[in-house]
Amino acid sequence: MNKKNLYGDLAKLHIETLEDAFLPTLGENFLTLLYKTIDKSKFTTVIYYYENKNLIGFVSGTLGTESIYKRLLMYPFSLLKSLIHIIFSPKKIFKIIGLLVHMNSKVRKKYPKAELLTICVNKNYRRRGYAKKLYEDLSFFLANNGVESFTIIVGENLKANNFYENEGAIIMDKIITHSGTESNIYVQNLK
Repeated sequence: MNKKNLYGDLAKLHIETLEDAFLPTLGENFLTLLYKTIDKSKFTTVIYYYENKNLIGFVSGTLGTESIYKRLLMYPFSLLKSLIHIIFSPKKIFKIIGLLVHMNSKVRKKYPKAELLTICVNKNYRRRGYAKKLYEDLSFFLANNGVESFTIIVGENLKANNFYENEGAIIMDKIITHSGTESNIYVQNLK
């Protein structure tokens, strides 16, 4: 598989699946660079499934030992090129700043640094157990790297809350995220 195509496929599925979230508003080029950075970093992972060249779904996560957003600075020209379109959008710039503040907030720091970043399943493959399998694969990756529990942050009004609760994640708190909406903070214990 051509990695460039992979990162583009991940970005497209992220946009299709989470169209109401903030990161898709930054565009396909930014998300392509983000997934390239996640894939190439030792402290993060992206796990994905394909069927006949169709991306079924993916999950990304981090051990939390470094900031993935700081890692993006390793690609300064690509990062600038991917975000140049937001230069005249103070609202988006404000949300990016909010994202960085959220990651370093007192509330966020109370919970495990390891985190599920994104999980997406193509609408044509839903209700077949792929989300559960991806979640288990991420849990396995984290456990094999010494993680005992990880954090999940999800908008309080999203259907995904039911999925995480069914997987055994425990709601611990609420936080106002970069989108200005309230999100639930879950912790998934691995031991």
